[in-house]
Amino acid sequence: MESKISNILFLKKIEDLPKLFKNGFVRDNDSLVEASDWLLSSKNTVYRSLLGAIPILGNILGAGRIYSVWYTSNNDSIKQVIWHTIFGILEVSCLGILALALKIVLTIIHYLLLLLCEIPFILIRFFAWIVPTYQVSV
Repeated sequence: MESKISNILFLKKIEDLPKLFKNGFVRDNDSLVEASDWLLSSKNTVYRSLLGAIPILGNILGAGRIYSVWYTSNNDSIKQVIWHTIFGILEVSCLGILALALKIVLTIIHYLLLLLCEIPFILIRFFAWIVPTYQVSV
């Protein structure tokens, strides 16, 4: 049984693979890449999530994700490991469309929560604008 390797050796081993395979790997020189692809806020995360939703491509990307999570011997964040493992399994199982739908829901919830957190401050500023003696202490 082969023992786990470091991030640097992992990156060295995969450097000659095609770009499609490399897109599935979620590891950099130090550790796992931050599992921020749940928030569809950049072109890269949307692109990666759309590719993961396509059955054959999703299999490749999901396998790369799982491989890069479990093949190295670093002390990665448990939350990162769980996140990448769940989405890797969904992509390998041809359920990448479900992963994409979940990411869309999480992105909508994120922006709604940001909006809801901002509303009280907007209301306070509006109230302070209407009521001349109201002190704004934000």
